[in-house]
Amino acid sequence: MQKEIKFIVPDSLEEITLGSYQSYLASIEGLDETKDVKEINTKLLETFCGLESDQVNLLPFNAVESALKVLTDAFKEEYELIRMFNLEGAKMGFIPKLDDMTLGEYIDLETYFGDWENMHKAMAILYRVVNFEKGEKYSIVPYDTNEDLQELMKLMPLSVVMSCMVFFYHLGNELAQATSTY
Repeated sequence: MQKEIKFIVPDSLEEITLGSYQSYLASIEGLDETKDVKEINTKLLETFCGLESDQVNLLPFNAVESALKVLTDAFKEEYELIRMFNLEGAKMGFIPKLDDMTLGEYIDLETYFGDWENMHKAMAILYRVVNFEKGEKYSIVPYDTNEDLQELMKLMPLSVVMSCMVFFYHLGNELAQATSTY
């Protein structure tokens, strides 16, 4: 008699944390996407569905295929910049005005942004606790290299991180076009 394995497949990046994505990337580091497909897919199911390797091997093929499709579709979603989100009971806000970024914020952001191993540190620069809000306007607490906040950012939804990545990608393209026109 075969044991029934129950698991939940996240169907949105809002259900996946930055920390779990970082763990996934670390677990597949060095694997070849064309040669190590089974191992990569197993790590995907282990990390995001909370399964053990031996459980993944016991799943029916159609269940694996279906779960991988749901996960793949979740990663295809595109997000507008998410300016605010809740994290462990605190409202977090994106830097309201990038032009007002301090030199320290800029240098630290340049160091961490784009490096998935340190992305939680970049997010702690870009998103901080909202300390004032009135209508569409808000302010955030001043920047401080707070290691506790950096670690806490590993719990933020991956959708927020991806929205930020897309925002900076588009901003970079716009700046490149403006510069070439100038």
